[in-house]
Amino acid sequence: MLSTARTTDRVLMIRPSHAASNPETLESNAFQTRAAPADAAARARVEFDEMVEALVGAGVTVHVFDDDPERDTPDAVFPNNWLSFHDDGVATLYPMFAPNRRREVRPELIDRLTLASGLRWPRVVDLTPLVDRGAFIEGTGSVVLDRAYRVAFAARSPRTTDEGLVAFSEALGYEVVAFDASDGGGGSVYHTNVMMAIGDGFVVCCMDSVAVADRDRLNSAFDACGLEIVPISEAQRDAFAGNMLALRSGSGDPLLVMSSRAFGSLSSDQRRALEKRSRVVSADLETIEAIGGGSARCMICEVFGVGG
Repeated sequence: MLSTARTTDRVLMIRPSHAASNPETLESNAFQTRAAPADAAARARVEFDEMVEALVGAGVTVHVFDDDPERDTPDAVFPNNWLSFHDDGVATLYPMFAPNRRREVRPELIDRLTLASGLRWPRVVDLTPLVDRGAFIEGTGSVVLDRAYRVAFAARSPRTTDEGLVAFSEALGYEVVAFDASDGGGGSVYHTNVMMAIGDGFVVCCMDSVAVADRDRLNSAFDACGLEIVPISEAQRDAFAGNMLALRSGSGDPLLVMSSRAFGSLSSDQRRALEKRSRVVSADLETIEAIGGGSARCMICEVFGVGG
């Protein structure tokens, strides 16, 4: 185990300008709905602001940047797919599967975040050229990281290809544990982070989604990282109970962020198992979940860096 912390007390979020159901991601995202109410963008902004308020109230530093309306990016509220930060001073840009999601990539935000946070990223890893080879890896949507052990868990999908995972592993020095997982409708789980979340000493995981042939290997990898499994069902996965994010407050208290829908899907035993480890922070994200097919974790890009 390395000295790297698994969690941070600082995050980046993108306030959406015109959230809508993205036609370019519908085919690969079983969690996304086709129709969107006329006031979806306004509702999404309200939900976004309430999520930010909940995080700040829990002691998290939140750096909010506005979506660029000129780019026409309906999924801009999910920055964790194109950007990740690491405490060895590395920022990484990722190759996105949907062409219109590639417009979300805004490298200038790294410099703006340096000004806002005092942190630095001397090395920027740009994996975006992989799209020219048909290889994709969509940030911490595609890989759920155990930053302490430098292990990346990844469910293969059209958005998470083997070539993308190899490039990530070589560039960032992570061991990749790749597996296959079903979305229950005959397709692959589109992002690993809708079925798995890692905190200090535990992992929330929908093992029923995982291919039978991969389950023992995945369990062994969890054991090697010292992670106790808190299992969730496929129905709970579909309610975004896998789309949690472990953070910590500025005073070091462990937090577990999720949507109200995700929390409502948990049994009393599951709630106790999680609440003995972390304070739960939740907000209503109904509109964002419906039109975007992602939830709380997808909205939050963890900020690790050097300096400050």
